[in-house]
Amino acid sequence: MKFNRRMSDFVGYKKCMSSRRWLRDMINDVCIARSAYNDFMPGKLFWQFYLKRGFFNPYFTREVFRLFLREMFDKVKDADFQIAGLEESSIPLLASFPVHAKDVGFKLNAFSIRKERKTYGLLNWLEGIPNDLSVVLIDDVYSSGLSTQKACDILELHNLKPLNEFVVVAKKYSNNDDSLLSSGIKILYLFDLSDFDIR
Repeated sequence: MKFNRRMSDFVGYKKCMSSRRWLRDMINDVCIARSAYNDFMPGKLFWQFYLKRGFFNPYFTREVFRLFLREMFDKVKDADFQIAGLEESSIPLLASFPVHAKDVGFKLNAFSIRKERKTYGLLNWLEGIPNDLSVVLIDDVYSSGLSTQKACDILELHNLKPLNEFVVVAKKYSNNDDSLLSSGIKILYLFDLSDFDIR
């Protein structure tokens, strides 16, 4: 992946720090449902991430894309890649990232991975047109790694190589083991639980 001048300007340090602060506040204020009523753990605050509340906002997805691109710049360097994700939580990002990519001067291919193979028509696992490049998996939240494993298994069926996975939130605290590996790929994330008011 070769960075042009527009891309390099787009992922500048000050812009990314501003994007990170804005996204953190948006997620904390809009994309976390909280309730004092909790059947499972009485007396503890119940919370759940609902990132789709942000994903249908073009400014939100643009800032996620900015930080995604910065992660690719820092961690992936010169590797060319395409993006994919397990339906359905990844679909808003898979649809918006190629549009934001075009705005900064490069073409980004995207496709989605079905949770269950179609039982009619093409009987397909994949929606879209994958190419031969390595795949960066995209998701909203990383928790158990089961979705990542399933996506990797389906990619392997199609002779596609996962490069790593990018998620907006990893459901872990920063003082936990930071190695988050699944299927031999690295999980890159923007935020963990310590970033939000959910103690």
